[in-house]
Amino acid sequence: MAKRPLVKSHDKKEAAHYVCPNCKHDITYKPIRKEWIDEKEVAKRLNMSVQWVRNQRYSNQGPKAHKIGRKVRYKLFDVRAYERTLEKF
Repeated sequence: MAKRPLVKSHDKKEAAHYVCPNCKHDITYKPIRKEWIDEKEVAKRLNMSVQWVRNQRYSNQGPKAHKIGRKVRYKLFDVRAYERTLEKF
């Protein structure tokens, strides 16, 4: 019997739906809440360039960055907190 692929919903708020080929049970995958974002997403949220985000990280300013292996990631919580500090100015 052929496997049915994971069908992703067009609406991001809805969960993905999958039918198990062996037992025919419907499996629903809930969307994962994104807690870590990369520097491109940070730049987009702050309406700045990626280079600006990198410069802020090198000078220990801006949202707190974390190295996970080779990748640089930001906690969404830290980015939101930094956005609130920018709103004060």
